[in-house]
Parts: sequence; structure tokens; C-alpha cells
Amino acid sequence: MSEDKKLACRNCGKEFLFTMGEQDFYQRKGLNLPGRCPECRPARQIQRKPVVCSQCKTELDKDSSIFCTACMASIHLESELSLKQKQKAVEEAQSKLRAGETHNAKIMASLSEMQSGLQQSKAQNEELDASLKEKERLIAMLETSLGEKERLIAELNSEMRNVSQELESVRQFHSDLRWIHPSMDRLQERLDALEHGQNKINQRMLQLVEKMHELNNAPGILETIKRTFRNSLSPRT
Repeated sequence: MSEDKKLACRNCGKEFLFTMGEQDFYQRKGLNLPGRCPECRPARQIQRKPVVCSQCKTELDKDSSIFCTACMASIHLESELSLKQKQKAVEEAQSKLRAGETHNAKIMASLSEMQSGLQQSKAQNEELDASLKEKERLIAMLETSLGEKERLIAELNSEMRNVSQELESVRQFHSDLRWIHPSMDRLQERLDALEHGQNKINQRMLQLVEKMHELNNAPGILETIKRTFRNSLSPRT
């Protein structure tokens, strides 16, 4: 010890001197520092009551503890058991925590799979929407085409009615021609007869001209007349 110490009495509150010799004595005896001054110590010793164990009420030698050795060992044992139980509870809690984490991981994986499935379903729905839009566009085109075909059919029906009317007119015309043909045939016969008569007249005239040529000796004029009558006698095309 290097020097004396000043301590405060916990009984009267006064300071007292804890000398180096006292410090050496207390240290050799393994005692704690004195809590009371030299004046309060004798009164404390007179009024001092025996200290007993709080657990089994056995009288203790020192007032530094409230339990005897056996109770202290029992308390330590109970503390160790309680500590082991707490450690076991902690281990169980940790195990449950790990199981919960594993379960949460499985839930997260399941949620991820569900999210992936939802995304795939969304993509499939988008494809279906695109397909439906394409089908709607094709249906609109078909409806337009059907409308155009119906219009063409109506036009064809109108044309067919017109053609039917024209055919009916042609049939009527042919029916009328059947009545005209006999008259035409009779006119053709008369024309042929007239042409035959005209040829005979031309031949007679040619004979007369030849005779006149012989009589009058006028070959230039007569030759012209001959050519004229010959052309008129040639068959008609």
C-alpha cells in the first residue's frame, strides 16, 4: 500500500482514515474494505444479529452472502438447470426459426412460381387477345367480302332478269320471223324471176346490137354497148 485512504462511514457518514497498516491487515485476511468508522464499529458489533441463510435459515459466519453453501450450490444447480432449459428453449426457438425460414423460403419459391405462372398466363392472355383481334379483323373482312358478294349476286340477278327479258324478246322475234319467212321466200322467188327476165332482155338487146353492128359498121360504139350488156348479164354475187 502506498498511502492511507479516506473512507466514508455508511453509518454516520463521517470520513475516517484507512491506514496503510489496516489496508495490509485486511488484504492478508482477505477482508473487504471497512464500511464503518472506528467509532461506529463497536456499536455495530454490540447490536449485530446473527445472519441466517435466506433459503434454509442456517446461521452464517459472514454477512457478505444471504445464502449458505448448500443453498448456494442448490441455487447454482437450479441456475444451471434453468440456463440449460433456456438454452434448450433457445435452441428449439432457433430450430423453429430455421424451420420457419425454410418454410418461408418454400413459400417464397411458391410465390415466385405463382408469379411466373401469372406472367405466363398474362402472356397467354395477351396472345389470346391478339388472336381474338386478328379473328375479329378477319371476320370484318369476311363480312365486307360477303356484302360485296351479295351486291354482286344482286347485280347478277338483275342482269339475269334483263337477259331473260332479252331472251324473251328474241323468242318473240323468232316467233315473228316464222311468219315473215314465207313472205321473204316469195319475194326472193319474184326477184329471181325478175332477174331471169332481165337476163333474157339483155341477151335480146345484145343480139340486136350485134345486128346493128353488122349493118352500121360502127365497132367503137357497138363494142361499148356489148361490154355494158355483158356486165349486166354476169351472175350477181
